[in-house]
Amino acid sequence: MHIVIAVITAVGGLFWALTALRNSGFQFSSLNPFLAIRRWRWSTDYGAKPLYKLDRPMDAAAVLLVAMAKADGIMSAEQKRELLALFGRRFEISTSDASQLLAATTHLLRNELSIVTQVPRIMERSAARFEAHQVAELLSMMRTIAVMDGSINTEQQQLLDVTEQYFASLNAPQQKWH
Repeated sequence: MHIVIAVITAVGGLFWALTALRNSGFQFSSLNPFLAIRRWRWSTDYGAKPLYKLDRPMDAAAVLLVAMAKADGIMSAEQKRELLALFGRRFEISTSDASQLLAATTHLLRNELSIVTQVPRIMERSAARFEAHQVAELLSMMRTIAVMDGSINTEQQQLLDVTEQYFASLNAPQQKWH
C-alpha cells in the first residue's frame, strides 16, 4: 500500500511541477528538436541584416557606391545625380529603376557609419557572380564617386582598398600542398 501512495504522490508532484512550469511561461514545444532546428534556420535566414543578404552584383555594387558617396558626410545633390547617371549608364537600367535602386540602397545604409570592416560580409553572397570586367568597372565607378568632391579622404581610400583586396583574394590562385 505504501508503494501505491508513493506512486500517486510522485505523479501528482509531476503534474504540479508541469503546471507550474507552464504557468511561468515555459513552453513544452521548445523541447522539440525539429522545431528548434526550424527556428534556428529561420533566424539565420530572416534575422540577419538585409545589407548582408544581397545576392545580385548590381545591388552589392550600388551599396559600395553609395557608401563611397556617404563616406565624406552627407551625399550632395551632385553626388546623387552622378550616382543616378552611373546606375543608368553602367547597370543599363531605366531612370526610374535607378532612382529606386538609389533609394533602396540609401535605406540599407541609413544606420551605418562606416562599412569598411563589413565589406566581406556584404559581398559574401554576390562576389561569386562578379565577372572580372564588372570588378574593374566597380572600382572605376568608386574612384569616380570618390574624387567628385575633391580629393579622396581616408575612409574612401580604405573602402576602395578593402574592396580591391577582397576581390584580389577571391581571384588569387589556390596553391596545393606538395
